[in-house]
Amino acid sequence: MNQDGTIDAADISSVENDAANSLSGYESSDVTGDDFVDAGDVSIVENNVALGINVITP
Repeated sequence: MNQDGTIDAADISSVENDAANSLSGYESSDVTGDDFVDAGDVSIVENNVALGINVITP
């Protein structure tokens, strides 16, 4: 969400806030791409935090 290369607590916070505000449209926190930020997006981000997903760049 904040594009720092790591999916972490800051990203969860961002998605949870956007879901609580029922944001819709093109939002970076809409990870499912369905134009709504909701519990599905929060779940995906939480699962990826648990996996320790990081970006690897050259």
